[in-house]
Parts: sequence; structure tokens; C-alpha cells
Amino acid sequence: MTTTLNERHAARARHLPTVWATVFLAGVLVLGAGCGAPTATSTPTQPSVATPSPTTTTPTVDAQKVAAMTDYTAAVQKLTEALQEANIRLQSLEGQTYDHTDRSELSASISAAQAVLDSNSGMTAEDANTATDVQTATAAMVAAAATIKDPGETKLGDPLPEACATRGVGTNGCIDLSTLCPVQRDQLLQCKAVDPFNQLSAAYAAQFGHELYVDLAYRNYDAQVVMLQRYGSPRAATPGTSPHGLGLAIDLPDWEYPARYPPGYAAEIQYGTPQEDWLIANAPTYGWVFNVKSEPWHMKYTG
Repeated sequence: MTTTLNERHAARARHLPTVWATVFLAGVLVLGAGCGAPTATSTPTQPSVATPSPTTTTPTVDAQKVAAMTDYTAAVQKLTEALQEANIRLQSLEGQTYDHTDRSELSASISAAQAVLDSNSGMTAEDANTATDVQTATAAMVAAAATIKDPGETKLGDPLPEACATRGVGTNGCIDLSTLCPVQRDQLLQCKAVDPFNQLSAAYAAQFGHELYVDLAYRNYDAQVVMLQRYGSPRAATPGTSPHGLGLAIDLPDWEYPARYPPGYAAEIQYGTPQEDWLIANAPTYGWVFNVKSEPWHMKYTG
């Protein structure tokens, strides 16, 4: 069937709303894809930055200054101890007839060392001083103290007493020192007596914790004169008759001059002590005897 032109226009008019609605809806859908709620997407992760924690500032320490101060403190302590020992040594010889120049030198050295110690008192780590002057003073005083000896001692290098010119070399108190042998602290004995004494001393140390301490051994004639002046008779033998003058006797520490001995020695060998009892019982095994009842510190080598 053939439609007229007017009928086609009418049908076309009826369909227009539907077409435009369809177009409008499609446009909304297209626009919605770009303007609606965002779709889930991955975003780049930013690196985390740690928050710095508070720090404590450590004071800078001058290690060299600390070391120098430590050396200085040790040097002052050593000088103080050396001064005490030197003064004790000097005082123990007060009134002795052997007033040699070595005593004067030690006295002068003590004064000089004391001046150094006084000038360095109150030092602190901030001071620019070093231990050098203190160490020098200590060395000088120790050297001076080493030159001084008890007037009753006789050591290698000592000259023969003048009395030996008439008494004769080899007699009591006039023995040629080159024929004697050193024992503890450079004391001298007849060589045959040294090993037995050392063996006795070792046995004593095993029993009491330390060796025997040699106070005096060989005494030349002049030293015997000094001992008689110091102690009088009968405690000191007539010069030229003492077994010490033959290099055959040793005196151990006695309690009258404790400052002269190491700690623990001075009052050890006296009447009725375990040490004296042990020595009386055991010394003869090594050829040594205690033959002077009034002198528990005196022993003689009999072989």
C-alpha cells in the first residue's frame, strides 16, 4: 500500500521524541564515564622518612692531656714515696760516726726533691705541666739514696780500712773483697756460705711466705768500730774479733730499727716467735746456727 507524503511526515514526527531520548541517554552515559565517581587505581608509594631522634652531645676529651695527667699523678706519688724512704734512711743514721759526704748529698737531694714536690702541689688536668720535672727529681734522689749505706755495711768497691795496713790483708775485717761473694742486697759472705744461706732462705719462705732479709753480713774493721760505738759491749764485738769480719755471719732484722726493713720483717725474728723457733730447729741443716743467746737475729755459718 502506498502512503501519502503527509502520512510519512506524521509518522516521522511521532518517532522524534524516542530518538532524541536515546541520543540524550547515550550522551549522559558517555559523560558519566568521565565525570562520575573515580575508579580504583594504584598510586605511587612515597618513601617514608624517619623522624630524627634527639641526640646527646658528648664532650670532647683531650686524650693526650688525660694521659699526661695520669703520668704526672703517678710521678708525684712515686716522688712522695721516695722522699719518705730517703728521710727514714737518713734518720736511721743519725749520730753515726760515718758521716760521709753521701749523707750530705742525700740530704741536699731530699731538699731539692721536696721543693719540686711543693711547687707541683695542687696541679689539675687543666695545667700545662708534665711529669718530667717530678720524674727527674725522683731519679736524682733515688740515685743519692743508693749511694748511702749503713756504716756497718761493707760492699764491693769499698777500700780496705787504713787499719789493715798494720793488721794485714786477710785478717778479720781486712779480707780482700774480691774473694767474697754477694748475697742478698749486695751484702758479702765467704762464697762457701752463700748457697747454704740461699737454701735456708728458700725453706723459710716456703714456711712463712717470704725469704729471709739480710740486714748486715760482712763487716770490715771500720764497720766493726762503728758497731761498737753504736751498741757498746758486749752486744758488739771488739773490732777485729767479730765473725762478721770473717764473712761468716749474718744479722737478720731486729725490732729496734723497724723503718729500715720492708713491712712485716722488723719484729719477726725475736724471742719465742714461731720464726725464731723454726730457724733454731732448721738452720743447722744448712750449716747455720744461732749461737748468741742474746741476739736472736744473729746467725753464724759453721759448715
